[in-house]
Amino acid sequence: EEPPREEEHPAEEPPKAAPKSEPRHAAPKVNEDDFEEKLRMIRDLNDEIADEEVSARIDRIGELTASIFTVVTQKPERMDEVKKFMNYYLPTTFKLLKSYSLMEKQSYQGANITASRRKIEEILDSLVKAFEQQQDRLFQSEALDVEADIEVLETMMAKDGLVTPKGADIRSVMEMK
Repeated sequence: EEPPREEEHPAEEPPKAAPKSEPRHAAPKVNEDDFEEKLRMIRDLNDEIADEEVSARIDRIGELTASIFTVVTQKPERMDEVKKFMNYYLPTTFKLLKSYSLMEKQSYQGANITASRRKIEEILDSLVKAFEQQQDRLFQSEALDVEADIEVLETMMAKDGLVTPKGADIRSVMEMK
């Protein structure tokens, strides 16, 4: 008698990965609650800081941050353009403002506290400029699109005889001679 044979099982196929629900180039998810939380943090830190000049800079940073968030909320595909802003610049700004608030509240303003506060005040000017640049960059492609749309529109209107093409008014100048 032959020994009982083990049943042969075909090699199992590895489980197939579930199809991704999002296409490869899907826009990143925008967390509006996270945006609101960050804007609230800016307002709260500003409320903690008594120095009016520093507070004015924080107000500007808050305005720019809100504007950046608005663009990204309306156009989530732009989120990748602000990753470094979101993951480095904004958190570091919060850290500096928290330090400033703590130092400002100290009853004794020694040399270290005074020097650190001054450095934070100086970097706030640079941060405002950087946040302005970040916001402006988000509108760079829109500016190019607007420029192209206007150029096409002007060309079409001139072609259809609805307006005088720019620079074409030279004939009337020549006729007046």
